[in-house]
Amino acid sequence: MQRTINQERDSRLRPAAPAAPDAERGVNVTVVYEDAAAQAWAQEACEQIFVGLDWERAQSTWWKLDDLRAPAVLAGAVSKAMRADVVVVAIRTTEGFPLPFYVWVSSWLPHRFPGEGTLAALIATPKSPVLHKNRAVEYLGAVAKRAGMRFQVTERDLAFEAPRLLEAA
Repeated sequence: MQRTINQERDSRLRPAAPAAPDAERGVNVTVVYEDAAAQAWAQEACEQIFVGLDWERAQSTWWKLDDLRAPAVLAGAVSKAMRADVVVVAIRTTEGFPLPFYVWVSSWLPHRFPGEGTLAALIATPKSPVLHKNRAVEYLGAVAKRAGMRFQVTERDLAFEAPRLLEAA
């Protein structure tokens, strides 16, 4: 039996219905996000991914970046990322990630089938242009290359979106 595990109860993605063993496999999406604004952006991206697809067969799991510090959460996130068709990373950082993020990546990466899936990076742009390289993009690109996954990067200025989201919470 398949089911969706949502780390955030307020996730707006519809949960997947259990599929019969002979049913066609749906799209599996694993999302790791940094904060509320990044989560909302990832939600928009997932809605675009699912355009034209049957929601009943889609599965998504959502993991907050800080929650990867908990061993049980990390284990669940690793398990889902190993089998995901699409891995979405929605972050504000351009330099590096917290250690649990690197542990998460190094745990699922060797267990993926090469040449399958997409790694989608949603990265908030800094308020002022930065002259140095975006190390987060470089790292995620290297992960996608090693896994044989397609790599897509989208950047957005989330500076003005966070206060609006926090007021609504």
